[in-house]
Amino acid sequence: MNSIRIAHTEAFHVALIVALLVAFSISDVSSTTSNVTCNNPVSLKQCGTIVVTANAGSSAGIGSIVYPTAFATVPIVHAFTIPSVNQLSFSFQFLDTVTIVSPNTGTITWAAMPAAETEFLGLAINRISINLRQVSTVQIFADVQSAGATGSILKLQYFNTTSTTWIDLCGASTDTPNVAIDVVGSNIGSVCGPVASLKSASGPNITIRIAGKNGNGIASPQFGNIGIIVSFQMSVTPYATLFAVSPIGFTVIIQFGIILSVNTTITVQWDAEL
Repeated sequence: MNSIRIAHTEAFHVALIVALLVAFSISDVSSTTSNVTCNNPVSLKQCGTIVVTANAGSSAGIGSIVYPTAFATVPIVHAFTIPSVNQLSFSFQFLDTVTIVSPNTGTITWAAMPAAETEFLGLAINRISINLRQVSTVQIFADVQSAGATGSILKLQYFNTTSTTWIDLCGASTDTPNVAIDVVGSNIGSVCGPVASLKSASGPNITIRIAGKNGNGIASPQFGNIGIIVSFQMSVTPYATLFAVSPIGFTVIIQFGIILSVNTTITVQWDAEL
């Protein structure tokens, strides 16, 4: 019995010693880890900034970092941009063209175009469904092969489930957007913004038509393609991409998302840690 008690006692002591050693080891590791800060010690963590320049005509800039002190192994690296207020986002515009009328061959003639506002050719066959959510501006274009009466125009109008009449696309009774058709050529009308409710994030699907006015009942203009040009405004935020990460340094690329018109510099904050 005494030998059994002694064995149990020794086993308990051994277990207690092991537990204490583990506890002290964990404490030491936690203490060491919590004391690591930027560049203290440099063997475990280094931090800094770099200014990256992107040249005019490009969409990205590139910079390289060499650590003041090389690491023993490849560290984990983080990098992020520190933009100025003007660099928080970069905006750009892109255009899309939707053809509404396109003759199969030759041209389309609007015989004796009337003075009163009238749907194109007096027919409903050229209406299209469209959604203008997030659209910034619209224009109408017309390939005029034979001119109409002086002052004659084509314009765009819309209709949806809440409309009781056709409404000018950029505002009721504004005749906008419109394009002059009293001169031969590939004519593009002035820019205007669609009705606010149409270009909102929840804008409805609508039907649009081409309407004409200010004819004289005699002139018969002829057309090639007629359609709408829409523009969208987009914004992007510069972001960093890392590559060639090694124990002695790394390379960072800053993507701006647009073609820059001028040389642009941006600050990048980085840290590297084992």
